[in-house]
Amino acid sequence: MSYPVANVSMKTMDRSRAVRAFTAPEGACIEAGTMIPGRSAALVAHLTNVERPAFGRPRGARAVDVVALTRSEELLAERTIAADSGALRGVSVSPCGQRFAVRGEIGEPTALRWIDGREQGFALQDEGVFALASATSAVVGRYSATQLASVDLETLMATPLEECKDAVFEGVATSPDREWVIAVAMRSKAVQIWRRSTGARSRRISPSRVLVLGAPTPAFSPDSALVACGASVKVGRSIRYAVELFDVGEQWPARATLELGEGHLHSIVFSRTGRRILTAQYAVRRADIKVWDRDTATLLYDIQLAQTPQERPVVGFVGTSDDDSVTYIAVAGERSIWSFETP
Repeated sequence: MSYPVANVSMKTMDRSRAVRAFTAPEGACIEAGTMIPGRSAALVAHLTNVERPAFGRPRGARAVDVVALTRSEELLAERTIAADSGALRGVSVSPCGQRFAVRGEIGEPTALRWIDGREQGFALQDEGVFALASATSAVVGRYSATQLASVDLETLMATPLEECKDAVFEGVATSPDREWVIAVAMRSKAVQIWRRSTGARSRRISPSRVLVLGAPTPAFSPDSALVACGASVKVGRSIRYAVELFDVGEQWPARATLELGEGHLHSIVFSRTGRRILTAQYAVRRADIKVWDRDTATLLYDIQLAQTPQERPVVGFVGTSDDDSVTYIAVAGERSIWSFETP
């Protein structure tokens, strides 16, 4: 069922309405980030001594900061964790908020660390798709493989999930309650869901639109009841994007559809309360972040960041405060995280 967008309640915002919540050091640029569950803080991955090749992403020395986004947040260990030079693909945090992973080039080891600095982590060979399921487990798989595995990070023992022979996995995520695993299967143009505890495939979701190469990893709601999947449809010479919402345990069509329009869909994020959904798109010299009401599929805010340093700017970080009243955004390649009042 597709709900109409109530434009009368939508507010358009730009940088003039924003406040800088964090700024990386001079000569650095933010590439990725994520909120830390249970805290008003974020993990921010950035590059220092940046080199910008003619083609491809910037390169430099990788670093990760634990950043307080509000004055009330007291960091357990304020520090920067540096890594080797090279490309930076992203940073992820476990649902419990205890451990995080830094990912570089495909084939390089994924660096695992404890957020409070209690002990050093170790490197897990990165073969393609990766998601932290808890502080002690992850789900991994090769891009070209037809099977994922749940890995115990203490023993490195792998438990295969049920094989999906028609799949080429592009992105994988685990639910906050650690019960479900979801992955984009590009060859079959569908999304697959497994029960992590048993490894059995539970469901196949086929969006009414078409999954495209580079589709964002599906997102779970904080209560693990809903999953949001990105898809697209070609209209004439243009491609229009959408996000479809599904009940995880139900064999029914989409609960609702968020119509995004043109502009490549890069990421989907649920807010901290789960009452809102954030979608990030990019077009020429502009990044658009839309804030939606989860229950009514109404567009509440359209945040437009223009005049970016990249021709097709990717949103490296998007998140919300504990009560959804503030939205945090950073464009990859820039130095700042911007905060917008979104009550």
